[in-house]
Amino acid sequence: MGIRKKTDLASGMESELALLVKRHNDTICALCRSFFPDDTYLRDALYCEIMCNLWNGIRVFRNKGLEKAWVYRVAVNTAINSDKKENQLPETIPLTQEMEEVLEDSGSDPLMAELYTLTEQLEIKEKTLIDMYLDRVPQAEIARELSLSETNVSTMVNRIKLKLKKLNNREQE
Repeated sequence: MGIRKKTDLASGMESELALLVKRHNDTICALCRSFFPDDTYLRDALYCEIMCNLWNGIRVFRNKGLEKAWVYRVAVNTAINSDKKENQLPETIPLTQEMEEVLEDSGSDPLMAELYTLTEQLEIKEKTLIDMYLDRVPQAEIARELSLSETNVSTMVNRIKLKLKKLNNREQE
């Protein structure tokens, strides 16, 4: 009986993770592309590491806050920490069929690819902020997650937009 309960719990957690990934896959993929726009191997490794961290943290999360913000926090912290752990490969977990289908559905837009190339040149905090902004996370939530005031978030978004515009103009020349 004890073994059955653990199996049912794990199965429920897999379904919960699959739904979570389905709802926020674009966000996770965008963040991975933002950190590794030109290296699909590192991007895939980061994606797997984020999945592991979401799996490990999903039991603790249990709707204690805004789900999207929690996914961002896990993904960004994973990306920052993996960036610090150079040359270490993350643990991988096998994807369920549902997760593989979600990955196949996410296409690549040439304009978004260009944007990710530009955001690669930003600092980590700028990347994080602009990724959240592009994913339509409310400014109040961005401010809370990044420990900034809402006014700071608004100012930084405008400065990042200008910076991206300048970077784009330089690349066009």
